[in-house]
Amino acid sequence: MTGVMLGLVIVAAGALMNRQSPQPGPSGFVSTETTAPVSLTGTETTQPSDVPTGTPSGVDTATTDPGASATFTAEAYSQAITNLATLLPKTVAGYGVGATERSSTSAIVPLEPTISGPAAGKATIVVLTVFDKKTEAGAKAYVGNFQLAYPKDLAVVTIGTLTGRFGTDGSRLAAVVFSRGRYAFEIVATTRRGAPVDLEPLVVQAAGAFGATKTAP
Repeated sequence: MTGVMLGLVIVAAGALMNRQSPQPGPSGFVSTETTAPVSLTGTETTQPSDVPTGTPSGVDTATTDPGASATFTAEAYSQAITNLATLLPKTVAGYGVGATERSSTSAIVPLEPTISGPAAGKATIVVLTVFDKKTEAGAKAYVGNFQLAYPKDLAVVTIGTLTGRFGTDGSRLAAVVFSRGRYAFEIVATTRRGAPVDLEPLVVQAAGAFGATKTAP
């Protein structure tokens, strides 16, 4: 898990911080349309991530977009969703949202702190990922193995209606992981300066942008 996540963080960081020479996406991923332009002006879009937006293509259930709706039922998270990008938030306060990449088993989106956001001067990038672990047991097992990748500063955290785990690599990365149904959600931030444990409030706040955290489990 460590190798995969570090690879994705590096890819996302390259896409945001080296725009003159964009890096190719990881093998097996396809780029999707950027959901909101990356901005360094401190101005974010105001559409909340929990506003229903209608039924998206690629969702295998006749429901609203789970990544954008607070009315998505708990049972729906046990069902297969073709386009996993629909589980990612469309906007996150305090960040510019980059281009989403997805495969058949995961979707990832990088967030760039705006100059007026809570992560300004603290984190260089925050990456949100959702994994389809096929079963609830598989998703819980992924959460259970979280400490293998982030063994330092471990803590149990509350994320909206859910409980997750926080940890760091002891060097630069701070992360939160939680699960809902068959899906595991991971948020990783890279510190700009100081100890990664200081980013705990930031990654917990970013995790709360997921629609999965907005309804009762």
